[in-house]
Amino acid sequence: REDFPDYFQLRYGRPVVSLATLRREVLPPGQTLLEYFVGDDFLYLFILSDDGAELMRTRLDFPLREWVRDLRRQLLQFHPLRSADPMNLQRYEQRSFQLYYHLLGPAEHLLTDSVLVVVPDGVLGYLPFECLLSRPMPVTDSWKAFPYLIRDYQISYRFAASFLPEDLGEQSGFQGELLAFAPQFTGGEDELKPLRYNVVEAQAIGRLLGGEVLLGGEATEARFRESAGKYRILHLATHAQANDTIGAYSYLAFSTLKDSLENELLYVRDLYNMRLPAEMVVLSACETGIGEWQRGEGIVSLGRGFLFAGAR
Repeated sequence: REDFPDYFQLRYGRPVVSLATLRREVLPPGQTLLEYFVGDDFLYLFILSDDGAELMRTRLDFPLREWVRDLRRQLLQFHPLRSADPMNLQRYEQRSFQLYYHLLGPAEHLLTDSVLVVVPDGVLGYLPFECLLSRPMPVTDSWKAFPYLIRDYQISYRFAASFLPEDLGEQSGFQGELLAFAPQFTGGEDELKPLRYNVVEAQAIGRLLGGEVLLGGEATEARFRESAGKYRILHLATHAQANDTIGAYSYLAFSTLKDSLENELLYVRDLYNMRLPAEMVVLSACETGIGEWQRGEGIVSLGRGFLFAGAR
């Protein structure tokens, strides 16, 4: 409460948001909210759209956790697995449709909007809904033609529906449009390896949007802390690492300090005590959406840390 008052308020002091408020102030026309709760025996799905609200219940008579883990394995090792055994592609087809059938199939007739806002729970926080297949496929190696869910809907994610209203508040007082970071990494033994294109990436974004681009030795944690709250858009092309044991210790890496051999690290726990009202944050780094899963809290990730800090 004393050290991180904003985080304490976010975690313990948030008011209950009514359906009327969600529909009136949060969901623009053409969007549907899908909020999941994974119980011991049932999977619950709350659906909210312009047409109304509905709660669905599905018996958990299938191995949800194992299916999600299996699908993630297929995605993370897609090309090696595919080249090693064509049956691996068939397994991906099977798992991705099975998950679609159980997670979205019961609500398929209600998904008439073009944008889905997904609030996952439990293991679903590790599932990229975009890759689910909306219908079964015959045995084929033409994965480019698969009916991925992303072909039919724009999909975004939230950590809780109660975060939505404050997210949409109008921000003002920004001193600049863009602040981009592309730190330098030396790549020595036991050190973070160089990123071949992070400088090119940040420079390209700077040319498109204008603003301040900090490269190499200028892209320090101190500069981030000093300036990040003043810009409408933040773009970080860097290294990141999730901590699936203690999520608060997941970090983003910045350039090394002068006369130092170690990179500066910004942890999730640091974000809890920062004010970052950016309208858009791009975390161009690995593992920014995963981390420790806490029952009742969800996944403690870097993305969630920026949300707690006020980013939209």
